[in-house]
Amino acid sequence: MGAGKRSGKMARDMLGANPEKEYKTMFENGTFAVLGPDGKQVQCDVLFTYDCEDNGRSYVVFTTGEGAQQRLFANRYDTRDDGQLALLALENEQEYAIIKHCFEELKAKLAEQAAEAAAQEGEPE
Repeated sequence: MGAGKRSGKMARDMLGANPEKEYKTMFENGTFAVLGPDGKQVQCDVLFTYDCEDNGRSYVVFTTGEGAQQRLFANRYDTRDDGQLALLALENEQEYAIIKHCFEELKAKLAEQAAEAAAQEGEPE
């Protein structure tokens, strides 16, 4: 998942200065915006967030673009002293492993839900 390092350059700061609580709401709504390297606003779609109890850090995994242009990013996020939320590059292999583990758990859960839904569709009412 090398995209996290690239996104650290692309997605430094969230647009708009709001308290951390509102940023979490933005993540929960599934989208947020960042400034791209060209200074233009880039729409981001959140796949999931994760607060790691082991290291006290928060992570967000998101995509930008659509179709063939869609890219996956994983970043750590934190609130800066001025109250703005900053997206930070993953720092080491341990952080990449945390994100990979979360992603695999999410995939397994989604597959399980899909199987349950398919099984329920096949049941007579």
